[in-house]
Amino acid sequence: VVTPTAAAVLGLRALGAKRISVLTPYTRETSRPMADYFSGLGFGIDRFTCLDMTDDREMARVAPSELVAFAREAADPASDALFVSCTAVRAACVAAEIEQAIGKPVVTSNLATAWQCLRICGDLSSRPDRGRLMTLQLPGA
Repeated sequence: VVTPTAAAVLGLRALGAKRISVLTPYTRETSRPMADYFSGLGFGIDRFTCLDMTDDREMARVAPSELVAFAREAADPASDALFVSCTAVRAACVAAEIEQAIGKPVVTSNLATAWQCLRICGDLSSRPDRGRLMTLQLPGA
């Protein structure tokens, strides 16, 4: 079974991230369990940025270029990586652009899910144009 959250954790670990910044379109109240989940798995959270959206349709309408700008603000210099949460936001298509802008690896819910599924299915292709995660194999594979 592949879930976006578990795939994100696997991806962050594959990248060697111990301290992360998180960008989520949700409200702080909705996002609190996610912060607890990552903390409970041993990740230090340097910055947790919530865009305070409540409607998935609104989240899906955030332009990828806006996500790059939000990511610049959300990425803490002390973090090893940035996690962009939510399967409705279109961050996977700009993960490499965000990485270039912040100088750190980026894991998004959808990118991590695709990465894990591809690797499980035997597709070991490196896709650096999609971000650092897409150049890695599954840990322990």
